[in-house]
Amino acid sequence: MLLFLKTAGLLAETGAPNGPTRRSLYDPISWSYRAGIQLPNDLSASLTQALRAWYPSLGAQDRQWLWRQLSDREAAAYLVSLLRKHRIGIQYAEDILRLQEEDWTALSLGRKRYVLWSSIRGTASEFLRNGGNESAAVTVLRREVRSRTNWLYLKEVSGTLAKTDYCFLPDPAWRRPLMVDVALESLLPIGDDYWLAPPILVERPPRRVPHDDAPKT
Repeated sequence: MLLFLKTAGLLAETGAPNGPTRRSLYDPISWSYRAGIQLPNDLSASLTQALRAWYPSLGAQDRQWLWRQLSDREAAAYLVSLLRKHRIGIQYAEDILRLQEEDWTALSLGRKRYVLWSSIRGTASEFLRNGGNESAAVTVLRREVRSRTNWLYLKEVSGTLAKTDYCFLPDPAWRRPLMVDVALESLLPIGDDYWLAPPILVERPPRRVPHDDAPKT
């Protein structure tokens, strides 16, 4: 999506082309909006127009991939904020999430946030107990995330959880990037499922049009 908006002339890349910030929607040093569309109303309209023009070229798999990417980036950004809060190196975030098993991808974004939030507590204790040893702390964090993910996934597939159970949603005052808001309106009109459902699109079957000779009811 970022590359499409760059091609459409709305974004300029300002970070290192292969750096981790290039993949982030949350880091202002990576991407910037081009001059002339800085006002919120102009920016929102320009993004909406560009993404709606893109929509017809996207199939169901493309939109599912986009949902997964947004979900992954949200989770990564949240983990970065947790690591920064506890003064643990944020450079470990990508590696920690990349090494998770398939169960991780089956969780909703809200549950991924819960897993990360609950896992960081033991990690922070380990970090302090070992005199700021980041390697030891990251080892604990990997283990905690994997263990809690597996536990939560098993509870989920057993059918005993409501959608909002163990689901850590952002504060109502939290402002999501405008780019993501517009994408959810224009490309992925999934509402609260963005937080509460795994990133899997369920396509509705095409509506059947009755033939003229079909029995009337």
